[in-house]
Amino acid sequence: MGVKEQQVQRDEANRYSSAGFQRIAAVAEALNIKIQETRVLLKS
Repeated sequence: MGVKEQQVQRDEANRYSSAGFQRIAAVAEALNIKIQETRVLLKS
């Protein structure tokens, strides 16, 4: 993925809360996980 092991450990410890989309997408690809976007429209 092009990141150091320490960065992966930090991301995992923080449950990827501060990871950008590119890193999350790279992790998903490495784990063979498909990312799907869902949108919900709410009536106000």
